[in-house]
Amino acid sequence: MVDSSNAQLVMVLEDEVSMAFPMIVDGLREVIRRDASPDWNEYDVYHELKLKSAQLFIGYADGEYQGFMVMTEGHDQMFIWIIYTTPNKLDMFDDHMETVCNYARGEDKKYLKFGTTRKGWLKVAPKYGFELDEYRFRRTL
Repeated sequence: MVDSSNAQLVMVLEDEVSMAFPMIVDGLREVIRRDASPDWNEYDVYHELKLKSAQLFIGYADGEYQGFMVMTEGHDQMFIWIIYTTPNKLDMFDDHMETVCNYARGEDKKYLKFGTTRKGWLKVAPKYGFELDEYRFRRTL
């Protein structure tokens, strides 16, 4: 998938996951660190990718690694489970959102969704066409 002349989003095929995973593992660990309490770890992501329960997309800007997205599919939606942009690179959302939307439409999805624990997205998400869909609560047992 090509976004523009300087940005490209590449879908990683199932048999390429083992080779691509080392490229994203540090980014996964950074997302886990920032999130503070996710209910998943990098091994869970690898497992879901290998089972084809999730799809990995790697972003490039000007031919250099930019970051990645991990997405899952539901009946009528595509869900961005994880997104990571390397420091000092253009934002994955900025460069690849239209490509992701086009991909989801091509898969006959009606919605593109994502979740976050970071409040800053309440202001940022609408700039990309997202609207608040739900509030979620969790109780530790």
